[in-house]
Amino acid sequence: MTETPLSLAEPTEERVLHDARAVADATADQATADPGRVTAVLRTSPAAHSGSASVAGVFLNADTGRLVDSSGAPADLTGHALILRYEGSYDVLEVLSGPADSLPGRYEWTEPLSEYQRGVPPAGIYDPFARPGVVICRYNPAAAGAPFDGVQLLPEGWQVYAAAAATAAPPDAATARDWLSTPNDLLFARAARTLAGASQLTPQLAAAARDQALGYRRAVLHYALLAGAQQTEAVSALDEDLAPGSDPEHRRAAAIGLLAARLLAPEATAIALAGWPPLASPGRLLEPGVIGGDAYVREVFALLVPEGAR
Repeated sequence: MTETPLSLAEPTEERVLHDARAVADATADQATADPGRVTAVLRTSPAAHSGSASVAGVFLNADTGRLVDSSGAPADLTGHALILRYEGSYDVLEVLSGPADSLPGRYEWTEPLSEYQRGVPPAGIYDPFARPGVVICRYNPAAAGAPFDGVQLLPEGWQVYAAAAATAAPPDAATARDWLSTPNDLLFARAARTLAGASQLTPQLAAAARDQALGYRRAVLHYALLAGAQQTEAVSALDEDLAPGSDPEHRRAAAIGLLAARLLAPEATAIALAGWPPLASPGRLLEPGVIGGDAYVREVFALLVPEGAR
Protein backbone atom coordinates (compact mmCIF):
# COMPACT_ATOMS: atom_id res chain seq x y z
CA MET A 1 0.00 0.00 0.00
CA THR A 2 1.34 3.44 -0.93
CA GLU A 3 1.48 5.80 2.04
CA THR A 4 1.58 9.55 1.57
CA PRO A 5 -0.24 10.58 4.76
CA LEU A 6 -2.18 13.79 5.05
CA SER A 7 -0.59 16.62 6.98
CA LEU A 8 -0.36 16.38 10.74
CA ALA A 9 -0.33 20.18 11.00
CA GLU A 10 -2.98 21.87 13.14
CA PRO A 11 -6.35 21.40 11.38
CA THR A 12 -7.17 25.04 10.67
CA GLU A 13 -9.25 26.44 7.83
CA GLU A 14 -6.04 27.59 6.16
CA ARG A 15 -4.60 24.07 6.40
CA VAL A 16 -7.55 22.30 4.81
CA LEU A 17 -7.81 24.89 2.03
CA HIS A 18 -4.12 24.32 1.30
CA ASP A 19 -4.74 20.59 1.07
CA ALA A 20 -7.84 21.03 -1.09
CA ARG A 21 -5.98 23.09 -3.70
CA ALA A 22 -2.92 20.82 -3.53
CA VAL A 23 -5.02 17.71 -4.18
CA ALA A 24 -6.60 19.33 -7.23
CA ASP A 25 -3.34 20.84 -8.52
CA ALA A 26 -1.54 17.51 -8.22
CA THR A 27 -3.69 16.07 -11.01
CA ALA A 28 -2.61 18.75 -13.51
CA ASP A 29 0.27 18.41 -15.96
CA GLN A 30 3.42 20.15 -14.79
CA ALA A 31 4.36 23.52 -16.23
CA THR A 32 5.77 23.14 -19.74
CA ALA A 33 9.51 23.72 -19.96
CA ASP A 34 10.49 26.99 -21.62
CA PRO A 35 14.15 27.56 -22.60
CA GLY A 36 13.81 31.26 -21.75
CA ARG A 37 12.43 30.70 -18.27
CA VAL A 38 13.20 28.70 -15.19
CA THR A 39 10.83 25.89 -14.21
CA ALA A 40 11.49 25.08 -10.59
CA VAL A 41 10.19 23.74 -7.30
CA LEU A 42 9.98 26.53 -4.73
CA ARG A 43 9.11 26.74 -1.04
CA THR A 44 7.47 30.11 -0.41
CA SER A 45 7.81 32.23 2.73
CA PRO A 46 5.36 35.14 2.29
CA ALA A 47 5.58 38.30 4.35
CA ALA A 48 2.81 38.74 6.92
CA HIS A 49 0.96 41.26 4.74
CA SER A 50 1.39 39.36 1.45
CA GLY A 51 -1.88 38.84 -0.39
CA SER A 52 -3.64 41.59 1.54
CA ALA A 53 -5.71 44.30 -0.11
CA SER A 54 -4.50 47.86 -0.02
CA VAL A 55 -5.11 51.12 -1.85
CA ALA A 56 -2.61 52.37 -4.39
CA GLY A 57 -1.05 55.67 -3.37
CA VAL A 58 -2.68 55.87 0.09
CA PHE A 59 -0.89 54.96 3.31
CA LEU A 60 -1.69 54.88 7.01
CA ASN A 61 0.46 57.23 9.08
CA ALA A 62 1.46 55.08 12.06
CA ASP A 63 1.95 58.13 14.32
CA THR A 64 -1.36 59.90 13.64
CA GLY A 65 -3.54 57.01 12.44
CA ARG A 66 -4.59 59.16 9.46
CA LEU A 67 -4.53 58.33 5.74
CA VAL A 68 -1.87 60.18 3.76
CA ASP A 69 -0.44 60.13 0.24
CA SER A 70 3.21 59.52 -0.68
CA SER A 71 4.11 63.12 0.19
CA GLY A 72 2.54 62.88 3.64
CA ALA A 73 -0.44 65.09 2.76
CA PRO A 74 -3.93 64.06 3.98
CA ALA A 75 -5.68 61.63 1.63
CA ASP A 76 -8.86 59.57 1.42
CA LEU A 77 -9.91 56.46 -0.50
CA THR A 78 -12.03 58.25 -3.09
CA GLY A 79 -10.98 57.39 -6.63
CA HIS A 80 -8.26 54.96 -5.58
CA ALA A 81 -8.31 51.38 -6.84
CA LEU A 82 -7.91 48.42 -4.49
CA ILE A 83 -4.85 46.31 -5.15
CA LEU A 84 -3.40 43.06 -3.86
CA ARG A 85 0.16 43.35 -2.64
CA TYR A 86 2.50 40.36 -2.71
CA GLU A 87 5.87 40.22 -1.01
CA GLY A 88 8.06 37.49 0.40
CA SER A 89 10.94 35.13 -0.25
CA TYR A 90 11.40 31.59 -1.42
CA ASP A 91 13.90 28.76 -1.38
CA VAL A 92 14.70 26.97 -4.63
CA LEU A 93 14.29 23.26 -3.84
CA GLU A 94 15.01 22.03 -7.36
CA VAL A 95 15.44 23.51 -10.83
CA LEU A 96 13.61 21.39 -13.41
CA SER A 97 14.64 23.35 -16.50
CA GLY A 98 16.10 26.66 -17.65
CA PRO A 99 18.90 28.96 -16.44
CA ALA A 100 18.95 28.70 -12.66
CA ASP A 101 21.09 31.81 -12.18
CA SER A 102 18.15 34.03 -13.23
CA LEU A 103 16.05 32.95 -10.25
CA PRO A 104 16.38 35.35 -7.28
CA GLY A 105 15.08 34.58 -3.83
CA ARG A 106 12.54 37.36 -3.26
CA TYR A 107 9.29 38.43 -4.88
CA GLU A 108 7.26 41.62 -4.82
CA TRP A 109 4.41 42.76 -7.06
CA THR A 110 0.93 44.24 -6.98
CA GLU A 111 -2.15 43.54 -9.08
CA PRO A 112 -5.71 44.89 -9.26
CA LEU A 113 -8.17 43.31 -6.85
CA SER A 114 -10.79 43.28 -9.62
CA GLU A 115 -8.99 40.38 -11.30
CA TYR A 116 -10.12 38.18 -8.43
CA GLN A 117 -13.80 39.09 -8.57
CA ARG A 118 -14.70 36.82 -11.53
CA GLY A 119 -15.30 33.30 -10.28
CA VAL A 120 -13.02 31.56 -7.80
CA PRO A 121 -9.57 30.81 -9.23
CA PRO A 122 -7.23 28.40 -7.39
CA ALA A 123 -5.45 31.37 -5.79
CA GLY A 124 -8.81 32.38 -4.33
CA ILE A 125 -8.88 29.04 -2.49
CA TYR A 126 -5.27 29.09 -1.30
CA ASP A 127 -2.54 31.38 -2.59
CA PRO A 128 0.99 30.03 -2.01
CA PHE A 129 2.45 33.52 -2.51
CA ALA A 130 0.26 34.85 0.29
CA ARG A 131 0.55 31.77 2.53
CA PRO A 132 3.39 29.23 2.74
CA GLY A 133 3.55 26.35 0.29
CA VAL A 134 5.70 24.25 -2.02
CA VAL A 135 5.00 24.82 -5.71
CA ILE A 136 6.13 23.88 -9.18
CA CYS A 137 6.07 26.96 -11.40
CA ARG A 138 7.70 28.88 -14.22
CA TYR A 139 9.60 32.07 -13.47
CA ASN A 140 9.61 34.89 -15.99
CA PRO A 141 11.93 37.73 -14.92
CA ALA A 142 10.57 39.95 -17.72
CA ALA A 143 6.95 39.77 -16.49
CA ALA A 144 5.33 43.15 -15.82
CA GLY A 145 3.43 41.82 -12.81
CA ALA A 146 3.66 38.45 -11.10
CA PRO A 147 6.84 36.73 -12.37
CA PHE A 148 5.40 33.26 -11.73
CA ASP A 149 2.96 31.29 -13.87
CA GLY A 150 1.88 27.68 -14.30
CA VAL A 151 1.76 27.51 -10.50
CA GLN A 152 1.02 24.04 -9.13
CA LEU A 153 0.69 23.73 -5.34
CA LEU A 154 1.96 20.38 -4.07
CA PRO A 155 0.79 18.14 -1.23
CA GLU A 156 3.35 17.84 1.54
CA GLY A 157 6.35 15.79 0.48
CA TRP A 158 5.38 15.43 -3.18
CA GLN A 159 8.18 17.70 -4.43
CA VAL A 160 10.51 14.68 -4.52
CA TYR A 161 8.56 13.35 -7.51
CA ALA A 162 8.69 16.56 -9.57
CA ALA A 163 11.86 15.92 -11.56
CA ALA A 164 10.81 12.48 -12.77
CA ALA A 165 7.29 13.66 -13.54
CA ALA A 166 8.60 16.65 -15.51
CA THR A 167 10.00 14.41 -18.24
CA ALA A 168 6.89 12.22 -18.58
CA ALA A 169 4.64 12.81 -21.59
CA PRO A 170 0.85 13.00 -21.11
CA PRO A 171 -0.28 9.39 -20.69
CA ASP A 172 -2.58 7.39 -22.94
CA ALA A 173 -5.09 5.08 -21.25
CA ALA A 174 -2.72 2.10 -21.09
CA THR A 175 0.09 4.18 -19.59
CA ALA A 176 -2.31 5.79 -17.13
CA ARG A 177 -3.43 2.39 -15.89
CA ASP A 178 0.23 1.46 -15.33
CA TRP A 179 0.81 4.72 -13.47
CA LEU A 180 -1.86 3.81 -10.92
CA SER A 181 0.74 1.52 -9.39
CA THR A 182 3.79 3.79 -9.81
CA PRO A 183 5.64 4.98 -6.70
CA ASN A 184 5.66 8.51 -8.20
CA ASP A 185 2.71 10.30 -6.59
CA LEU A 186 2.49 13.02 -9.26
CA LEU A 187 2.28 10.47 -12.07
CA PHE A 188 -0.35 8.58 -10.08
CA ALA A 189 -2.40 11.78 -9.74
CA ARG A 190 -2.19 12.55 -13.46
CA ALA A 191 -3.20 8.97 -14.25
CA ALA A 192 -6.26 9.22 -12.01
CA ARG A 193 -7.31 12.46 -13.69
CA THR A 194 -6.73 11.06 -17.19
CA LEU A 195 -8.74 7.90 -16.59
CA ALA A 196 -11.57 9.59 -14.71
CA GLY A 197 -11.82 12.33 -17.34
CA ALA A 198 -12.30 9.63 -19.97
CA SER A 199 -14.76 7.71 -17.72
CA GLN A 200 -12.30 4.81 -17.65
CA LEU A 201 -11.91 4.47 -13.89
CA THR A 202 -14.23 1.49 -13.79
CA PRO A 203 -15.61 0.32 -10.44
CA GLN A 204 -13.07 -2.51 -10.40
CA LEU A 205 -10.12 -0.26 -11.34
CA ALA A 206 -11.16 2.50 -8.94
CA ALA A 207 -11.59 0.04 -6.08
CA ALA A 208 -8.21 -1.59 -6.80
CA ALA A 209 -6.48 1.80 -6.90
CA ARG A 210 -8.16 2.91 -3.67
CA ASP A 211 -7.13 -0.31 -1.93
CA GLN A 212 -3.51 0.60 -2.68
CA ALA A 213 -3.66 4.26 -1.64
CA LEU A 214 -3.66 6.22 1.60
CA GLY A 215 -3.57 9.89 2.51
CA TYR A 216 -3.11 12.37 -0.32
CA ARG A 217 -3.18 9.61 -2.94
CA ARG A 218 -6.55 8.45 -1.75
CA ALA A 219 -7.79 12.05 -1.64
CA VAL A 220 -6.66 12.48 -5.25
CA LEU A 221 -8.76 9.46 -6.26
CA HIS A 222 -11.84 10.96 -4.63
CA TYR A 223 -11.18 14.27 -6.37
CA ALA A 224 -10.58 12.63 -9.76
CA LEU A 225 -13.79 10.60 -9.61
CA LEU A 226 -15.84 13.65 -8.65
CA ALA A 227 -14.15 16.00 -11.14
CA GLY A 228 -14.62 13.35 -13.82
CA ALA A 229 -18.34 13.13 -12.98
CA GLN A 230 -18.06 9.37 -12.46
CA GLN A 231 -21.17 9.17 -10.31
CA THR A 232 -21.36 5.48 -9.37
CA GLU A 233 -17.68 5.18 -8.46
CA ALA A 234 -17.52 8.57 -6.70
CA VAL A 235 -20.54 7.93 -4.48
CA SER A 236 -19.44 4.40 -3.65
CA ALA A 237 -15.98 5.63 -2.63
CA LEU A 238 -17.36 8.43 -0.44
CA ASP A 239 -19.93 6.19 1.24
CA GLU A 240 -17.28 3.59 2.03
CA ASP A 241 -14.68 5.99 3.39
CA LEU A 242 -17.17 8.09 5.41
CA ALA A 243 -19.02 5.11 6.89
CA PRO A 244 -19.07 4.87 10.71
CA GLY A 245 -15.99 3.06 11.93
CA SER A 246 -13.97 3.53 8.74
CA ASP A 247 -10.22 4.10 8.86
CA PRO A 248 -9.53 7.67 10.11
CA GLU A 249 -7.02 8.26 7.30
CA HIS A 250 -9.62 7.16 4.73
CA ARG A 251 -12.17 9.52 6.27
CA ARG A 252 -9.76 12.44 5.99
CA ALA A 253 -8.95 11.58 2.38
CA ALA A 254 -12.62 11.43 1.44
CA ALA A 255 -13.33 14.74 3.18
CA ILE A 256 -10.50 16.70 1.55
CA GLY A 257 -11.12 15.11 -1.86
CA LEU A 258 -14.75 16.18 -1.63
CA LEU A 259 -13.83 19.73 -0.58
CA ALA A 260 -11.34 20.03 -3.45
CA ALA A 261 -13.94 18.88 -5.96
CA ARG A 262 -16.73 21.11 -4.64
CA LEU A 263 -14.44 24.15 -4.77
CA LEU A 264 -12.45 23.54 -7.95
CA ALA A 265 -14.66 21.31 -10.11
CA PRO A 266 -18.16 22.33 -8.96
CA GLU A 267 -20.14 21.55 -12.13
CA ALA A 268 -18.80 18.02 -12.61
CA THR A 269 -19.08 17.36 -8.88
CA ALA A 270 -22.74 18.39 -8.88
CA ILE A 271 -23.36 15.80 -11.61
CA ALA A 272 -21.42 13.11 -9.75
CA LEU A 273 -23.27 13.75 -6.48
CA ALA A 274 -26.79 14.26 -7.83
CA GLY A 275 -29.07 12.54 -5.35
CA TRP A 276 -26.33 11.84 -2.79
CA PRO A 277 -28.23 12.03 0.54
CA PRO A 278 -25.75 14.19 2.50
CA LEU A 279 -26.16 16.99 -0.05
CA ALA A 280 -29.94 16.95 0.35
CA SER A 281 -29.43 17.71 4.06
CA PRO A 282 -25.80 18.91 4.31
CA GLY A 283 -25.95 19.16 8.07
CA ARG A 284 -25.52 15.38 8.07
CA LEU A 285 -21.87 15.91 7.18
CA LEU A 286 -21.32 17.28 10.69
CA GLU A 287 -22.95 14.34 12.48
CA PRO A 288 -20.59 12.60 14.95
CA GLY A 289 -20.66 9.35 12.99
CA VAL A 290 -19.43 11.11 9.86
CA ILE A 291 -16.89 13.34 11.62
CA GLY A 292 -15.52 10.39 13.58
CA GLY A 293 -14.10 12.67 16.27
CA ASP A 294 -11.55 14.10 13.81
CA ALA A 295 -10.92 17.86 14.00
CA TYR A 296 -9.51 17.88 10.46
CA VAL A 297 -12.68 16.32 9.02
CA ARG A 298 -14.83 18.72 11.03
CA GLU A 299 -12.88 21.70 9.68
CA VAL A 300 -13.32 20.44 6.11
CA PHE A 301 -17.05 19.84 6.38
CA ALA A 302 -17.64 23.12 8.21
CA LEU A 303 -16.60 24.79 4.94
CA LEU A 304 -19.16 22.76 2.99
CA VAL A 305 -22.15 23.10 5.32
CA PRO A 306 -24.06 26.42 5.18
CA GLU A 307 -24.37 28.27 8.50
CA GLY A 308 -28.10 27.68 8.67
CA ALA A 309 -27.70 23.92 8.31
CA ARG A 310 -25.27 23.47 11.21
